Amino acid sequence: MWEGVFTLLLRGESRVRSMSTLATSTVDRIETFFDQLATRGHVPLLNHVSGTVEFDIEGTDRRWITVNRGDLLVTRSPMKADCVLSCDAQTFTRILDGQQNPVAAAIRGAVKVTGDIALGLSLQRVAEPQ
Repeated sequence: MWEGVFTLLLRGESRVRSMSTLATSTVDRIETFFDQLATRGHVPLLNHVSGTVEFDIEGTDRRWITVNRGDLLVTRSPMKADCVLSCDAQTFTRILDGQQNPVAAAIRGAVKVTGDIALGLSLQRVAEPQ
């Protein structure tokens, strides 16, 4: 009898461990995106864009991206944002991986956008899969 209970407990522990690994890899994917974005410097596609977008991704640190005519600054230091994008980590990674259209996600309510929506949309160019 105890052997069956022990086996069930081990299976449950394995599931919890795999869910934890999935969550960690999702957060790592998001952190990697912001870290790589911070090294890009200038993005010619954003030459006509200026403003600050706050990214509030559930389960990760908030990030602020300031665009000044194509020059990017990515920071964890709070600043006044012209646009705020909020969503859960899985939705954000699906957008990064090209599996989810950000506009469709916003229409469904999976991504919440407040403030300058045009600014938020312009930043989708830097999130497109490379």
